[in-house]
Amino acid sequence: MGRALITVSLVVLCIGLYGAIYISDATPTDMDKILTWDGDLLAGNRQDGVLTLYSIADKQNPVVISTVPEIVDCDSAVIDGEYLYALDMSGQISIVNIQNPEIPEIVQVIDIGEHSYAVSLFLFEVHNGHLCYVYRPSGYSPRWLSWDVSDPTQPLLNGFSVISGDTKAIALYNNMAYVLEGYTISAYNMSQQGLSYSHTIGLDYNTIDLFIANDILYTSCGGSLTTFDFSSNENPVELMQISVYGGTIHLVDDMIVIGRFNNNIIPYSIVNVEDSTNPQVIGSFVGPTKQCFLDRENIFMPIEGYWTCFDYSDPQTDGLIRDIGGLTTFPESNCTFKVMEDYLIAIYGNSTLGRVRIFSLEDPSNPTSIRELNVYPITDALIDNDHLFYTSYYDGEGAIFIYDVSNHSNFVNIATYCNSFFNNMKELAIHGDYLYCTHDDKLGIIFINNLDNPLLHSHLDNFGPNDHILIDDDTMLLWNENDGLNIFSLTNVVIPVFQASLQPGTINDVAISGTTLIVVCDSHVDLYDVNDPANPILLSSITMNNGCNFGTCLPDGDKLIIADNLWYRILTYDISNPQEPVLEESYRWSRPTHTMQKKDDCLYVCSGYPIIDVFSLSAVDTDPQDIVRPDISAGNFPNPFNPSTTIWMDLPQEGHTELTIYNIKGQRVRTLVNERLEAGNHQIAWDGMDDTDTSMPSGIYLYRIRCNKHDITNKMILMK
Repeated sequence: MGRALITVSLVVLCIGLYGAIYISDATPTDMDKILTWDGDLLAGNRQDGVLTLYSIADKQNPVVISTVPEIVDCDSAVIDGEYLYALDMSGQISIVNIQNPEIPEIVQVIDIGEHSYAVSLFLFEVHNGHLCYVYRPSGYSPRWLSWDVSDPTQPLLNGFSVISGDTKAIALYNNMAYVLEGYTISAYNMSQQGLSYSHTIGLDYNTIDLFIANDILYTSCGGSLTTFDFSSNENPVELMQISVYGGTIHLVDDMIVIGRFNNNIIPYSIVNVEDSTNPQVIGSFVGPTKQCFLDRENIFMPIEGYWTCFDYSDPQTDGLIRDIGGLTTFPESNCTFKVMEDYLIAIYGNSTLGRVRIFSLEDPSNPTSIRELNVYPITDALIDNDHLFYTSYYDGEGAIFIYDVSNHSNFVNIATYCNSFFNNMKELAIHGDYLYCTHDDKLGIIFINNLDNPLLHSHLDNFGPNDHILIDDDTMLLWNENDGLNIFSLTNVVIPVFQASLQPGTINDVAISGTTLIVVCDSHVDLYDVNDPANPILLSSITMNNGCNFGTCLPDGDKLIIADNLWYRILTYDISNPQEPVLEESYRWSRPTHTMQKKDDCLYVCSGYPIIDVFSLSAVDTDPQDIVRPDISAGNFPNPFNPSTTIWMDLPQEGHTELTIYNIKGQRVRTLVNERLEAGNHQIAWDGMDDTDTSMPSGIYLYRIRCNKHDITNKMILMK
């Protein structure tokens, strides 16, 4: 049995969270997208786009009840009583009788007609015999249409109006329709005669979504959830605002899951709103999809052909992955961090303001926030002997701030070292009584034996490239992404002596393990013997035959943990013999990895977004046969192409194989292969047509190959 970062299955996912854990093996499913659910009935899109009804009586194993083949690529849906209202990508609304879900019957189709042209926004809701639909024609303000659907077989159009604002969401409640327009909510009376404007509610925040239930209005913006007493809908009273990952609101009983889509990364917050005057965040996690179904204790998601279940009912369950990113974030900032001594130092901010946030790692599995410092733009920070050092500016000059952090309740600024030499500082490192600071192509060495009075010992020119610095024993490494790596001896700590230079390609990370130097490049990880730093010897190179984009690494004794940001996976290698590194395990998760650090049995991971996830390395044992190694080799030629290209694939074993073409939006274009193929090489031509023999426009397309447990996706360009 191997060690896992977190529970893995046929689809291996590492999702940062607290109060939510993976509780079951993923079940294969043909579901691609959740649309809506009611009780034990769930409507979703099958992977080929067909609207499908599933029974979720067993929530961990959805079962297909029936399909509605006439409805394809449904954008959203609502179940209201015995009817399902399905909105497709063309703006057409189908009304389906689901009284017997085994035999669904389309009873009516609402043809938007002249209103369906060049639509860029669809919103619709159904409530108490009213169907409201908002759309935005290209270049025009949003439009509002409403139907009386008290008899769903004979919907009657009874309202049309132009909405002046930027419509983001709608909600129907107590015969009122509420249209969210950023900083305002416009309220309309609904009746069989149509819509009539009632009043406008002003908001203090640019709001993303709203939800109304039991006389409580919930609104979300980029970083908060706000509750209002809505018993007086003309003058709602704010009850409480809490920090969350703002986005779409899902409410079940007294639990809210709220999440937003952000560069294929969807941060979710789980909020208990049993007391609407005091909502409590009980968990958060980052998942790879914005489509989720939830009940009182579980979250369910279709992920890459598998139905995956997470339990958030017990925030104290052992073996959790705990998200310590904090509730106050800069959405546009980058985050990096270091683990030093018993501290984790998180650095994040934007171009005008930065933050240094210190966590105590006395209990590594449960980091505790000690202090957050708001500073000018910051590039680096470190802790040594309970002293915090960070780079910033003071009175227009580059500055290094030094704090005594031994008393967690009272950080003391004991010195601020300023020098105009250091206006473009990059990174810091400490070796003995000396602090090393890189900037431009220079290296500053500061004597810090007396921290109250740091002294510049030397300021050395021609020490580039030096965006990054690493000191290990008497060896100093300086490097940047594109200009290679230089090795120096620090036998004399104030006079670094050049030893050797390496030019392995684009460098993403560097580490040292004993006498082995590890250099991470986009497509390979090189291991060098640096027992003699003046003569580094290349021992081996780690590559992946199906492509990779290695981002960062972390040596751990005889193990090497590497992040692959092409496949969003974390790889572990045995490097006890660095001449022959052996891949031991591969873990999929939902996003790229920029920084990894470790303390005891906990792995800390950051994707750049200001969330740091904590993984228990021994949370769950995993059968190696469940580890996903997507080792299909594939490519296409020519690329770019016009009008056709040939896709080749080398399958590692015989099995049922699917080759599907998607556009850049992820919409299926054509399935070229859906059959059992033998192991070995296969070639399939694509003529640039979709399933209806329509010629596709120029653009980027994706082809995805799946065979048994193996999966690969590549890009190609149709250029006419």
